Amino acid sequence: MRAVRAPRFLPREPPLAPVAVAIPREAAGALVERWRHDARDLHVLRGAAAPSVLMLFGDSAALPWVDGAVYLGRDPEAPRLLVPATLTPDVPIALLERAVLRAKPHARTPAALLLDPLRLVGAAAPAPLELAALERWLAAGSP
Repeated sequence: MRAVRAPRFLPREPPLAPVAVAIPREAAGALVERWRHDARDLHVLRGAAAPSVLMLFGDSAALPWVDGAVYLGRDPEAPRLLVPATLTPDVPIALLERAVLRAKPHARTPAALLLDPLRLVGAAAPAPLELAALERWLAAGSP
C-alpha cells in the first residue's frame, strides 16, 4: 500500500476573496472584549463555533481583524470547501476536496479546511451572532 502525504500549501496569487474568518479560541477573547464596548459590527456577521475555533461569515469588508485569524475563501474548483485565502495546495484543489470529503463522509458542507493543525471544521449553518452566546462559548473553554 502506498503512503499518502499531506499536501503542502504555497502562497496563492492573487488571494481568494475572503468570505469567512477562523479565529482560534485563544484569540477570540480579544474580539469579544472589543464587541463588549462596541457591538455595531456584530449584526452584519453570522457565526458558528467549534470547540477550538470561532468561524465568522460575512462580506470581506465586514470580517474583523484578529491576531491569529485565518481568512477563508472559496475556490471555484472546490466549492464545498472554505480554504485559506492566501494559500493553495500543491495538488489540484478539486482532488483535495474529493479526498477530504471522502475521508470525512459525514461532514456537512461547506466545511473549512484549517491547517495548523490540519482539520476540517463545519461551516454549514452559521447563525446570527449574540454577544452573550459568544461569552458562554469562551467561558466553556476556560480552564
